[in-house]
Amino acid sequence: MASWEELPQEILELIVGRLAIEDFLAFRGVCTSWRSAAIRDTYNAKSKAPWLMIYVGNGVAEFFSISRGRTHQVRLPGSRPQAVNPPRWILVSRWGFDQRVSRWGYQYCIFNPLSRVGIELPALTKLRHKVCPSQVRRRCVDGSEPSREPASVHLPSIHYDGQFVALDSRSRIMTLDERECRMQLRLFLGHNFAGYPYLVECSGTLLVVWKIWDQEDGTVESIRVFVVDLEEGGQEELESLGNAALFLNGNSAISAEFNSESCLPGIKPNRIYFHDKDKKMHYYSMEDEKVEICSDAPSVYFHRAMWIQPDF
Repeated sequence: MASWEELPQEILELIVGRLAIEDFLAFRGVCTSWRSAAIRDTYNAKSKAPWLMIYVGNGVAEFFSISRGRTHQVRLPGSRPQAVNPPRWILVSRWGFDQRVSRWGYQYCIFNPLSRVGIELPALTKLRHKVCPSQVRRRCVDGSEPSREPASVHLPSIHYDGQFVALDSRSRIMTLDERECRMQLRLFLGHNFAGYPYLVECSGTLLVVWKIWDQEDGTVESIRVFVVDLEEGGQEELESLGNAALFLNGNSAISAEFNSESCLPGIKPNRIYFHDKDKKMHYYSMEDEKVEICSDAPSVYFHRAMWIQPDF
């Protein structure tokens, strides 16, 4: 019988394509031939299961893998994890004396939880906001002077189709006009739901996802999804996500797609995963429009947790 390390490279590559990221890392540590088949550059994080990052303090972050039902602890190079937007990196800040500028203040670095590589960012001596969220410039088709709207609360933005897109508390979608350093109104959605909206990119489209709250106890009773066309200025409600799943939490949202190369054990398509008021993870089925509890997920402070797609 041939040795495991003598398996054909083609077989090893097929196996690698179906591994969750924890198994991918373990696979690389078996032997030299297996490591050569598991090349990090070919790992497709978008078709793999996301992790839920939980802030626990003291410079340690916990990552829950919904696929494996396990929690991984990673020590951060700073003491206060602040935000998770890119799929690979975590932005970390810590308070202390910065020798570079000889003053006390926040020091920042970015950190990859898989490779554990940290990159210190330059000291911030001045922070100038070029975009004023209190002023929204409309897009005028008649060439007249754009009107200005009063201040409104802006929700976190995402980078979609080469531009920064934001949704405010008045159900208006805006994009950043870099030349004029202003947020430009692109579409008024007209939604007036009792809930919380998210912007998320899914399969190359821009979605607005609304968690609808129960008026009595504040729990999520349903979720509505709209696909938005910024160029045509329209929107359409979706009844199905097809071969995709969404993950909502805090102020962020991500998507995962099922295809021939996907490795998403523990996750099913056409569902939306989120934490509710009871601190437990739930999913909303787009097919039967029901909210169910995920039995294999931990109970966390849902407003402090964030979904990420781990990558190298």
